[in-house]
Amino acid sequence: RDFSVPDAQSSNVGEFAVVKTYFATNRGYNVGEPPYSMFNERPTSETTFGKNYIILPREPELQPDEPKTLFTLNINGAKYEPSLSQNTILSSEEFSDSINSDTRELDGSSALIYVHGFNESFENSVIRAGQISYDLGFPGSTFVFSWPARHSVTTYLGDLERARNSQKHFELFLNQILSTTGTRQIYIIAHNMGARIVSSTLKHLYSVQPRYRDRIREVIFLAPDIEANRFSEEFAMFIGTKNAPITLYSSENDPALEISKMFTTDALAGDSKERLLIVDNVETINAGATSLSLNGHSSRSDANSILGDIWDLVRNNLRAISRSKLTTRYSDEGSFWEYPR
Repeated sequence: RDFSVPDAQSSNVGEFAVVKTYFATNRGYNVGEPPYSMFNERPTSETTFGKNYIILPREPELQPDEPKTLFTLNINGAKYEPSLSQNTILSSEEFSDSINSDTRELDGSSALIYVHGFNESFENSVIRAGQISYDLGFPGSTFVFSWPARHSVTTYLGDLERARNSQKHFELFLNQILSTTGTRQIYIIAHNMGARIVSSTLKHLYSVQPRYRDRIREVIFLAPDIEANRFSEEFAMFIGTKNAPITLYSSENDPALEISKMFTTDALAGDSKERLLIVDNVETINAGATSLSLNGHSSRSDANSILGDIWDLVRNNLRAISRSKLTTRYSDEGSFWEYPR
């Protein structure tokens, strides 16, 4: 194994799980810093590729669904909290070679990509990606794209510009996976401002490489911080299709959207407090007051998290009308779904 954990022993019944995540970022970094502080908030013109390892406490309820290849261990005197254990920077060639090696080892070709939103650090974004992957029992490779969001609620407008400038880096990252690896099924989860990066990138990518559309299996937006009219007119018809619609979880109280509404009078695609967005090629789920942060362990039976519904979408390939946790509703604009309140 190309990682080390002090005072740890591998064990088939270990209390901790090791989740490998691949990353791409346009954050600045300092080699030699501890993993949790290696990448900073400074934007760069370069895209850095790499991989890292997340140490997570295992959950008894989730253990039956863990991938068979999951590496588990015991750690003497460890605290029961997720941690970023190691960052390794890779060249683009090493990045692709490692992914292809994992694809052969895992006997699969699926990928889960997480793109964080406003006010999230590199460390938190990587831990969250690993946590989502573990909670879903995801059998393929896990990725995170971490753009240089600042860890402050006072930098919203500046971070909008940083998100726009990060689109070319995310497209390079996505194209690297699609053009140089055997990954065939990609699931993308993007939270609030991260949905801006994903939407603009996919619209452009599909226009220049339409064959890639078949390999993007699902696009999932959590409280997307995008103007509702812009989302409907610019993105929905280009990203989603009737057979493979975008999944949009709308929130009544997403903290990042509350900040966004301080700077715009336009309705937001991810905000259901004033208007629920219902449009063709999108399956809209009104999550109400349920948290969409996916922060901390969640299970399929946890009514306070939408993780169980994402499980049915990603693991069971069920569209909204067939997912048991959702209630179908009807309006003049069309059908939508509600998550238990």
